[in-house]
Amino acid sequence: MSSSKEAMYLESIEKVYEIFNTSPQGLTEEEAKKRLEIYGKNELTEKKRKSKIVIFLEQFKDFLVFVLIFAALISAFVGEVTESIIIWIIIIANAVLGFIQEYRAEAAIDALKEIGALKALVKRAGMKKEISSLEIVPGDIVYLESGDKVPADGRVIKDTNLYIEEAALTGESVPTEKASKILSVDAQKTIPVNDQKNMVFSSTIVTNGRGNYIVTKTGMDTEVGKIAELIQTQEEMETPLNKKLKKFGKQIGLIILGVCIVIFIIKILRQETILTAFIVSISLAVAAIPEGLPVVVTTTLALGVQRMSKRNAIIRKLPAIETLGSTTKICTDKTGTLTKNEMTVKQLYLNHERFFVSGEGYEPKGRVTDSENKEISPQENDVLKTHILAGYLCNNAFLMQDEKGKFIIEGDPTEGAFIVLGEKMGLQRKEIDKQYERIAEYFFDSTRKRMSVVVKNLETEKEHLYMKGAPEIVLNLCDRIYIDGKIRGLTEEDKIKILDANNDMAAQALRVLATAYDFCEEDTYECKPEEVEKDLIFIGLVGIIDPARPEAKSAIETSKRAGIDVKMITGDQAITAKAIAQELDIIEKENERIILGNEINDLSDEELLDSHVYARVAPEHKLRIVDALQKQGEIVAMTGDGINDAPALKKADIGVAMGITGTDVSKEASSMILADDNFATIVSAVEEGRGIFDNMKKFILFLISCNIAEILLIFVGILIDLPLPLIAIQILWINLMTDGLPALALSSDPYEPDIMSRKPRDPKKNIIDKRAFTSIIIRAMIITAISLVLYYIALEIYAPGWQTLPKDSPQLYLPRTFVFSTLLICELLNVYNTRSDRRSFFKVPVWSNKYLLIAVLISLTLNFVLIYTPPLANLFQLSPIPLIDWLIIIPLSFLTVVSEELIKWYWRTHKYND
Repeated sequence: MSSSKEAMYLESIEKVYEIFNTSPQGLTEEEAKKRLEIYGKNELTEKKRKSKIVIFLEQFKDFLVFVLIFAALISAFVGEVTESIIIWIIIIANAVLGFIQEYRAEAAIDALKEIGALKALVKRAGMKKEISSLEIVPGDIVYLESGDKVPADGRVIKDTNLYIEEAALTGESVPTEKASKILSVDAQKTIPVNDQKNMVFSSTIVTNGRGNYIVTKTGMDTEVGKIAELIQTQEEMETPLNKKLKKFGKQIGLIILGVCIVIFIIKILRQETILTAFIVSISLAVAAIPEGLPVVVTTTLALGVQRMSKRNAIIRKLPAIETLGSTTKICTDKTGTLTKNEMTVKQLYLNHERFFVSGEGYEPKGRVTDSENKEISPQENDVLKTHILAGYLCNNAFLMQDEKGKFIIEGDPTEGAFIVLGEKMGLQRKEIDKQYERIAEYFFDSTRKRMSVVVKNLETEKEHLYMKGAPEIVLNLCDRIYIDGKIRGLTEEDKIKILDANNDMAAQALRVLATAYDFCEEDTYECKPEEVEKDLIFIGLVGIIDPARPEAKSAIETSKRAGIDVKMITGDQAITAKAIAQELDIIEKENERIILGNEINDLSDEELLDSHVYARVAPEHKLRIVDALQKQGEIVAMTGDGINDAPALKKADIGVAMGITGTDVSKEASSMILADDNFATIVSAVEEGRGIFDNMKKFILFLISCNIAEILLIFVGILIDLPLPLIAIQILWINLMTDGLPALALSSDPYEPDIMSRKPRDPKKNIIDKRAFTSIIIRAMIITAISLVLYYIALEIYAPGWQTLPKDSPQLYLPRTFVFSTLLICELLNVYNTRSDRRSFFKVPVWSNKYLLIAVLISLTLNFVLIYTPPLANLFQLSPIPLIDWLIIIPLSFLTVVSEELIKWYWRTHKYND
């Protein structure tokens, strides 16, 4: 076997099986694992990733850290060895913390890529199974359908109207027809890629039909892999918030540097050494500048993505999390999203009579009865038999049982409903396949709204066309009707009765499809659809129930409470759409207009948006709806699953693809994938998005308020001519204790109970708004005031004559320890102040965030160990605080809580709403 074997387009299918040591049954799982180890994952190699050691060393690249290292070296040079060692220890500790944060962010982003990887349907050991496209290996048998992205290069072995757009590779936008037949042996060996009609290539798109192929090349060996270096772009995972924070960080950094320069000048003017002034100024700058914010935000976002994936919301692009919290409109499909997508045929209409079908779900048990509950069988009613046969033959779904014995459908659920109906009536797939050979297939799409097949009855040698589709479409293609066992002309009276029956079924929230058939001449498979899909014989209608998801109604109610308007967009009939919309409370007014797809282009934006339900909509109409909403300033989430939904998904602020029914094209165009295709998951994702943003805001407010407090403490202390309140190594220690574990734990805080009772966040609004800025300044001023007051008291009590003491006098150790401990406690209390900007400090349970509680206890414990361990205390120029003095420090520190409580009370009484 060799995956590098060239010119597979010149080999027969049998020879390709032989070359790749595989078979029509596919590879075994054991063999696939071996090949995965040999060839690696099926992915394009990214630019060389940074190693762990490089990530660690980059923590020292910051200019201020360089300066601090320089200061540590100078300290050692002039004999301040102890201070130099401590500065080095804290620099390394900060680097380790930064490394952990950045490494976790990269690991989380890698996991995000794994989660977001596309799936592929392969055959392994004779069984079809869905795997990650990353796990495909040479020799695998891969199945393709319209809308799929081809995951690897390979040789076509079976095709049905298979067309693939190869623009990603060749630049040619017109789809290429693919076929399994061997190319001419006389063909030259260097046939261009776009002429290799029996080959498919990675990253190209299936636009029509279906087929399967043998994988011949994966990853960098593929055609697209050969030019990967030319086309490769590594997605920038930086979010808009991160960009704002970087800008904000630079602005605050300049302010802090300015303050540090002033402090440096003041200390020089007071005849202190240049080294002392330099170390104090730089230490303060390193501690106060929030250079780590962007990394922490990325980490929080990336870990939030992993949490959201557990709730079936797979985020493909990090900025989507920010946007989710601002979503004002959700435009959702009906089938499978608001409904279960478990289709069951409940009613039939034929011979101008209504029939009823019993049974639930996909279990093939049930019977057909008339209005008098008399059972009807296909053996005694030929129209019923033809009706069921049409739906069964015009079908690509399969009924099967899972490992637990539950009946499931592989394929489209609507087609599955026809299969189950046929099984209930005694039809079996194996027997049907033996009797009928499919000659041609004309695929369903959102424009045609119908599907047709041409089959040959192998017993009679006759060919028939069978069709199923939207009733109004099918009816318009018919000129005859099969009724009471006879074929006659279709009259206007017939059409009125059929449409009345259709409307009646639709009003019961049934999805209605019609069937038709015709006799065919030979060589029909060479005809175009419009040549054979005409002058057909109408058979009947099928009413299929697709129950609303039980959780959808409450999710819509939650959306409304959160200020999010829900619009339903469906290809179903207006009557069916209205019935479901009313059941789910999407429509609140009985007379609300239902807008039809064929009306959309004729309406103004205002008229278009004056509805919550759009029926008989084509994918291009979604684009118009999104555009109109965005012009009104709305933040739009739009769902979609088809290949033609991609433009609307890209245009929407949040493009939401379906994980189960969605095509690869729609998934790649989306920002988020619903693993369960469930509307409630969108609402859960909005909640997560709001919560993640809230926690990032908490972290930012906490960090900045503490950093400003440190700056003010030193700056004001120097201005009023007090001895330096804290020395460099003390500032760095506090920074390590508060900006480390407590701050990280804050980013995983439980969400506010009222998070889905607020209006959506304005994306243009700065994260540091009026309320946040006020809180930051007041908190910083209170912490500074408390610390300086205690410092002055301690100086007067424990360092009499402090005005004349040398700067490193042991008598200053205890007063500085007062400031050191007070500042640390105030900042740790500030963590709890930050947990809610609405609820009182005392109404947020301390134990509801156990990680934060543990982090705070660790910081306090380390602080006490430092203070009450004489050798360590001496290193940091600290002194044990008399136990009775804690009765002053702790109550005064709680003034930070009191001040924040007053701020919260003020905003609550003024009904401030962000």
